[in-house]
Amino acid sequence: MLISIIIPTRERARYLRQSLATALAIQDDQIEIIVSDNASTDETKDVVASFDDRRIRYLHTGRRVSMRTNFEFAFQHASGEYLISFGDDDGIVPGQFPLLRKLLETRQPDGASWALPTYGWPVDGYGTKVGGIRFMAQDCFGEPERVTERTAVELLQSGHLNRFFRLPRIYHGAMSRKFLDRIKDSDGILFRARSPDIYASFRAVLVGGVFDYYAHPFSINGHSPASTGGSMNAVGERRKGGPADRRFLTEAESDPIEDIVPITLSMALAFLGTAQTAAAVNPSMAFNPEYKNWYRAALRDMRRKEPDVAQAINESLTAHSRQFGTMHHLDAARSSRGMDWPTLFKRLSNAVGKLRKKDSIRLSATERGENTILTAARMCDVFLGNDMALVLTGATSHAEAWKTAIARSGAYARQI
Repeated sequence: MLISIIIPTRERARYLRQSLATALAIQDDQIEIIVSDNASTDETKDVVASFDDRRIRYLHTGRRVSMRTNFEFAFQHASGEYLISFGDDDGIVPGQFPLLRKLLETRQPDGASWALPTYGWPVDGYGTKVGGIRFMAQDCFGEPERVTERTAVELLQSGHLNRFFRLPRIYHGAMSRKFLDRIKDSDGILFRARSPDIYASFRAVLVGGVFDYYAHPFSINGHSPASTGGSMNAVGERRKGGPADRRFLTEAESDPIEDIVPITLSMALAFLGTAQTAAAVNPSMAFNPEYKNWYRAALRDMRRKEPDVAQAINESLTAHSRQFGTMHHLDAARSSRGMDWPTLFKRLSNAVGKLRKKDSIRLSATERGENTILTAARMCDVFLGNDMALVLTGATSHAEAWKTAIARSGAYARQI
């Protein structure tokens, strides 16, 4: 079974070299690795050409296009029965790929997602939680979970973004070609929103299918000053180093395909708009969001931003509530003093896990003086070993696998 690994890129050769190397480290002849270059002016093409591997397919858009268009272009050229994508500062965990293949081949989900550890590139002036990965016992060596259509829809409608990790994904996730054909619109367009990866996830949920969640890391979410998501979420001094969000917004405005809601600087409100756009492709499709929860998430976005950005988010919220006749939900969200229990529980759970050494460990990805997404991927493989396969066959338990992983971690320095 051919599996396509797709890496859309633009002006990030510095990161792409290491990101691409994580995929090339996979020992599997039945993969194709597609690098879709969005008209980069740096040495992106030379970086790709420097690797001598027949599995690489280099594509070039021919001109600068929106992120959505680059995704559409890349996926149109993919040949695999399953498709996986990640960003040019992210990485895949090569030694865990055989297990991922086995899960896809035997369980045959329409879409899958997995636990996603985060790695911050150690760039001067770019935060302190960088250069390493935190492993949580609950996110490693877990039994595969079948997520029902009803559960997926309820999760999406809830507005509790911290629970969305169980939804099917095409970005740091996998979807079958047959299913992707199902979720295309009547014009054959797969991505019909400015955030293509989020749209595909939400559209998959609304269309319905057979979905899996794997509590085990198969890829790594990298963030850097060049990251769109990292830049959108940055505050204070870090925003000065991250123009990616401004480029994203400018290029999105040039795309003839638009969301049904205007561009916003709130991640939560953008997610809600993307879900509403996905539902609007089929007007008869039922989508009943819990607006109060969604608006509360957007208000939290607003409170952590600079005054000018906060004001823009506030205006977006007002415009959205007027557009959908939900002003009473926004008023309730603004006046609510209730506790956001799901988010609080998640944070407390993570905090307790970090304090209990047996449930959490953070390791530096430094290897022979280098610290990149590639060394992070290698470190993940050392830590995880082959124990997930043993758990699935019953040869060992989750607890024993975690204990063994901790024992292997001595080769790497611990971080706080």
